[in-house]
Amino acid sequence: MNLNDDERAVVFLDSFSKLEYVYKMGLLKSLPRPSAIFHDNRLIERYFKSVGKELYAAAVIGAAKNAEVADDCVKAATAKADGVITYFSVGYPSAFKNIPEPPLVVYYRGNAKLLESAKKFSIVGSRKMLGEYLAKTEEVAFELSKAGVTIVTGIAVGGDKAAITGGIKGGNVISVFAGGVDGLHPASQANLVGKILEKGLIISEKPCGTPSLGYMYIMRNRLIAALGDGTLVVGGDEKSGTRYTAEFAIEYGKDVCCFPYGFGEAGRTCKTLINSGATIVENAYDVAKLSGYKLEEQAASALTEEEQTV
Repeated sequence: MNLNDDERAVVFLDSFSKLEYVYKMGLLKSLPRPSAIFHDNRLIERYFKSVGKELYAAAVIGAAKNAEVADDCVKAATAKADGVITYFSVGYPSAFKNIPEPPLVVYYRGNAKLLESAKKFSIVGSRKMLGEYLAKTEEVAFELSKAGVTIVTGIAVGGDKAAITGGIKGGNVISVFAGGVDGLHPASQANLVGKILEKGLIISEKPCGTPSLGYMYIMRNRLIAALGDGTLVVGGDEKSGTRYTAEFAIEYGKDVCCFPYGFGEAGRTCKTLINSGATIVENAYDVAKLSGYKLEEQAASALTEEEQTV
């Protein structure tokens, strides 16, 4: 992977797992350009002194001035990635620019051009869902993707898998990982990852080699919400993490819609969101109407000749 000096500097700093995000971003924004981290120790010392973290300066300078150590940090962070897009790079996703704690680095595998798709919609669901709702999720993802909408989701079994399966059939998919793009949880999704990579995209804000930990899924969900023009919640009980994705979407001013559910816990998250104002949808056309997409070709084919004439 060929990185320019500024990209290399951002990835290098991002690889410091024990250095809090606020200090990483603060340091980089204090520099005339990211690559200055390798050339001017005084700027590093000045920044960390200003925030009362002088000991951090010694750790960063110690690694930065040793070219071999710095190279090892960058190589490990990007080991299995096809490429990176840093916060300071041309092409950094505009959807991430204005959210709290935008990723310093977007590590990716697959077709990075999908991040530039004009139409993207997030679909999320829990691991435990009723079969009829999984089928409906796959159908909606297929119809939307067939019309040129990129489906954004996670990688879990259940709702995410159904969204990916439908999206792959009709077009393209962006799967957002909680850990590094080289990791996989659960491991049973390996075949699905292979299918995504045929023409889709996997992204993460975590360096390669980062395991998926519980709190990372909540942080990951803000990226799913940010990328989509809106979010469809297809299922989830009261403890489902899908509610976080919906909450982030609402915070970002995005439309949130849900499948309707009857009795039981399987759709508790959907029912709670609907009671709070989320839109009920039952098919891709409902989602398209909410988001301003046009599924004219599919809609026309669903009508009889007499209906089309009317």
